[in-house]
Amino acid sequence: MQTDRPRSFEFILDILFPEHCPGCDIVVDKGRCMCSECEKQLEYLEDLPWQSFFEDEINGRKVSFDIATALFYYTGTAAAAVKSFKFRRCLPFADYAAERMAIKLENDITERIDIVTSVPMNIVNRNHRGYDQAELFAVKLADRIGKDYDPTLLGHRFRYISQHKRSAKSRNRSADTTYYIKDASKRLDGKNILICDDVFTTGSTLNACARLLKQMGAERVFAAAICLRAKK
Repeated sequence: MQTDRPRSFEFILDILFPEHCPGCDIVVDKGRCMCSECEKQLEYLEDLPWQSFFEDEINGRKVSFDIATALFYYTGTAAAAVKSFKFRRCLPFADYAAERMAIKLENDITERIDIVTSVPMNIVNRNHRGYDQAELFAVKLADRIGKDYDPTLLGHRFRYISQHKRSAKSRNRSADTTYYIKDASKRLDGKNILICDDVFTTGSTLNACARLLKQMGAERVFAAAICLRAKK
């Protein structure tokens, strides 16, 4: 009887490196991302107009994105899962979140999207971490909704202090100078862009990126994040 070596190898890998729930870190069955208990504890955003959750102005500037949405409140299990995704290489969570975001967008804006992109991470942090969590989420989401992902639109200037470690005031000030258009000759005239991030905190990051995309000619910019860090 001939041994199926590829399957045997996968079986060994599953034993040595099992998947862990990003919410509580217990081992989950192959093909699952989260355990059933953590899934029950995820606090989804209510299905209300996006304006109910976001400010009319961000950092004293007009909001540049046209629609913004997120899956969960950044609390409890959802916050733990995002941290595992960002800092502990719990990469299956990208597809888990993308699957649910694709459902959330289905009846609203999916058909209007031309290109999917993401808030860029600076190259130093990306090399240190080995991946860009916003990009992974965006790539998975683009695949789910059948759109092209373009990583060449925006860049991120290196800052010694990451955005997520800054105060709200400092975050707002730095966002305008942190992000830039990679290729000034590239145009997005008439295109609708979906830009993705992991957590929507003050909105300054997504707003700065949306403003740049509109400078490139984008007609509309839709913003999607896994979590919203905000009071209900």
